[in-house]
Amino acid sequence: MDYKVVLNSRNSFSGTNTNNLAYQFDFSNFQDGAYEVYFTYIGEQNDLDATTLGLVFVNLGGSNTFNTGDTNYANTTEQIGHLRPVLTQQGGGASKSYFVANTTDNHATFLGARPINQTIEVQIRNGSGGLFVDDSGDPLGEYVLTLHFKRHHEHIGDVLHHTNTKLR
Repeated sequence: MDYKVVLNSRNSFSGTNTNNLAYQFDFSNFQDGAYEVYFTYIGEQNDLDATTLGLVFVNLGGSNTFNTGDTNYANTTEQIGHLRPVLTQQGGGASKSYFVANTTDNHATFLGARPINQTIEVQIRNGSGGLFVDDSGDPLGEYVLTLHFKRHHEHIGDVLHHTNTKLR
């Protein structure tokens, strides 16, 4: 069975800025097992040009996502993907755009088990890792982030059969 969890920034549990919010959710409603997590995102307009990066970080209790660092080359990260800016106004002062992401814009994040934490923390960061603010220094516009949890079904029998066939 697959699931969707809709996180609306206007309905968060805690946080003062849209770039750093927490939501309450009981993951015991999900079946036990591994999941692939995709997401969609739509945000309100911000004062920014179409070159600004928006990175999405969500604590789902452990994933197989890594980034590089200056001291360890396999640091785990809560980053699940990036947002695409869509330019709506240019010239005459500040540029305006909003962020969007479809399920095909980022690769899935693999979870070896369903999340067990009851608080989902969401951060939107800029390209250098700081919490996102737009070109005017204002926080991110309101958003709806939908997490799509797809059950991951291993075909272990097929893999074992294929491996045994090669060994003969």
